[in-house]
Amino acid sequence: MGRFTLSNTRLMITKVQTRILIKQKRKELTDYQISLASKQIMSQIAKCERFKEASTVFLYAAFDKEVQTKFLDELARNKGKKVAYPKIQPHLGEMDFYCVDELEELHVQTFKSIQIREPDPERHRQVIPAPNDIMILPGVAFDVKGNRIGYGGGFYDRYLQRHPHVYKLGVCMAFQLFDKLVADVFDIKMDEIITDTRFYLPF
Repeated sequence: MGRFTLSNTRLMITKVQTRILIKQKRKELTDYQISLASKQIMSQIAKCERFKEASTVFLYAAFDKEVQTKFLDELARNKGKKVAYPKIQPHLGEMDFYCVDELEELHVQTFKSIQIREPDPERHRQVIPAPNDIMILPGVAFDVKGNRIGYGGGFYDRYLQRHPHVYKLGVCMAFQLFDKLVADVFDIKMDEIITDTRFYLPF
């Protein structure tokens, strides 16, 4: 499936409508389709100079029908890089990243009825992005201008306001990429977006 254009969506849709639309489409995907698309995306990231130069790769632990990052986790470690994952603090509305030695060290937590895997602050070391590091961001939808629609919690936007220098690479499947999305002033734009078919440098 190709990306959405203004012509085939007819009009600008709200963030809520976008989330409903994309989540429904993701439900139609098989595990094989998700795995294949994820491997294609991660293969493209592996070729990026930003990834090659990064000392630490800031990843996310995929859940449900998200683009899978376990392939990139393995590749990064094989190349001697550190890998960090987010831990949200719902009562503060904030998020921090912690380095983990193995993906299996992440613990399953429940957040708004969603099962997510997170590091343990008592066991893992908090890490701050360095100028040469890279962050791989999930999202419900993106557009070619670099805008991103997440799940509505605003955790990534607030974190990136605190660390604006980190290189932000959004990942999604082709049908999650739009020509134009509704964006708010506090939404942080991506530096690059990679789908299973190509990469985009926002314009």
